[in-house]
Amino acid sequence: MTTESPQSGDVQIDVPARPRSLRLLRMAAADAATELDLDIDAVESARIAVDEMAALLLATGSWSRLTVTLSTDDERLEVRGSVRDLDGERSEVHVDRVVEELLGMCVDEFELLEGPAFRFSIAAKAVGRSGG
Repeated sequence: MTTESPQSGDVQIDVPARPRSLRLLRMAAADAATELDLDIDAVESARIAVDEMAALLLATGSWSRLTVTLSTDDERLEVRGSVRDLDGERSEVHVDRVVEELLGMCVDEFELLEGPAFRFSIAAKAVGRSGG
């Protein structure tokens, strides 16, 4: 599996690959979206998206670690996540239609990557900013 090194200013979080770790990831995604000055709906969308995408990865096997990198610039929030150190069998990532539609409503783009891994982004549109 290939993981990109975080860039200066990125926040990288490495947690045990367990459902209880998702709370920390949701908080970090919400904080990054808030720092980008996204409106409350976009902040909640970031929380939902990181939760759903990470849960998809966790469902593929008994992984040891889950790593999420949050990157922001003036135009977007990008979130990348991956799992590592599989203990046992691995299954394929399955995205059901409901989750796919939910992610489509929450983010501007998302994709599942080899590894397994994920990436999604939310644009900081002028109309989506809390001040504008």
